Amino acid sequence: MVISVEGFGGIGDPARLAAQVVSGVGFLGAGTIIVRGKSIYGLTTAASLWVCACLGLTVGIGFYFEALTALGVVIFALWPLNLLQKKMFKVELSQTIAVSYRGILPEINKIYQCVNSESIRIEKMEIHEDIKELLIMISGQSQRELDKTVFKIMETSEIIGFTRVSESD
Repeated sequence: MVISVEGFGGIGDPARLAAQVVSGVGFLGAGTIIVRGKSIYGLTTAASLWVCACLGLTVGIGFYFEALTALGVVIFALWPLNLLQKKMFKVELSQTIAVSYRGILPEINKIYQCVNSESIRIEKMEIHEDIKELLIMISGQSQRELDKTVFKIMETSEIIGFTRVSESD
């Protein structure tokens, strides 16, 4: 702020600096947002980046109490409310895995053993004999568990008899 006002011979506009910070951080935040299927990831990260920039501007103009108050509200919104949301609203996530195979279809029991866990369920399996492909729709409470399951299938694909494993929308 001081550079914006004093740095150019006393002729400056501190609002220009704030506007550039907000628009610049807006572009950074937009880069963190990812749309994957029906899910959107990164909104909290984008909002957190924007809030951090605003807190920096607030401290920069000398409003320390206001910045600390806003920081307290942000920490409360990001941490305890997130825990409360996870307990109150259990969201069911789903993912489809496309599996290619050679020859005859591998035993379905091997697939069930690979996917079977307390946190992941097989919702649907579609067999496309003509293109030698198996679509497996799995669901669970956490994206991390879904990703672990996909990785587990990829790790054991040769043992089961798959030639290609990929995520499908």
